[in-house]
Amino acid sequence: MLSHYSPPSPSTISGALSTDVGLGGSEMTHDHHALWEAIRHKHLMLDAYTRLRNPTFKDGKWGIASNFGRFRYGSSKTFFIFEELVKARDAGRIPAEPVTCETGFNAGHSAILFLDVLPKGKHFEFSWGAAPYAPFEPQNAKLFEEVYAGRFTYTFGDTNVTLREFAKARPEVKCDVIFVDGAKGVENRKNDIHLLRAMSKPGALLFGDEANTAECMSGQVDSSDPLCRMKYETEVAYNELVRAGFLRYVGCSKEKKIGAPRDLVCAWTFAA
Repeated sequence: MLSHYSPPSPSTISGALSTDVGLGGSEMTHDHHALWEAIRHKHLMLDAYTRLRNPTFKDGKWGIASNFGRFRYGSSKTFFIFEELVKARDAGRIPAEPVTCETGFNAGHSAILFLDVLPKGKHFEFSWGAAPYAPFEPQNAKLFEEVYAGRFTYTFGDTNVTLREFAKARPEVKCDVIFVDGAKGVENRKNDIHLLRAMSKPGALLFGDEANTAECMSGQVDSSDPLCRMKYETEVAYNELVRAGFLRYVGCSKEKKIGAPRDLVCAWTFAA
């Protein structure tokens, strides 16, 4: 862990984050492992940057990139998104200059994933990070605006408001890839997904956090089934949207938690 070493300086961290690790065309498959390791390194640098300014921050805290402890999101959630992005890009399902949209910025681990796997893309972030859960979010967003100048846009506020306002102000922006990981709860999550669908291209790829089992996320069982229950019940939103024909199931990350409720990232596409 980084805490075993002397912390790097802010300029060193910023330099590491600004390093271009994106690979183009067929190189993506040939150097798949190198790209993944470069992104993991950036995640560690982001942890260091965040901890320098927030001593209580723990590596990967409240994020999908932690490789430590019983959650191990970095080897499950993050890698699943990475693999699905690479497959979709190589298959031509994501354009060369894509637009990615996300709710729930936190420290920025997932934003790095989208910005570096899709190095010619633009990333639009909608989030309401603040104390006590993510007091570091606004400062990290400013860092991303500098490091990924012209490619990263951060909108602070309630997504029920900001997504509507953005869609009206920027109707030309259409998302190719989406990650929903902001407001919790069934209705809040469904609301975000519906609002994002309105500003997305047909068949856009959707990733969602707080998912649980393949049986629930694919709609094989209904929301009353024990396989469809977790801490927040947010996963019920995905189940109901799949069973209503609004989403089409693609797949889920592997379960990595030890002795805890299921908590996965899954993927869908919007039905036509």
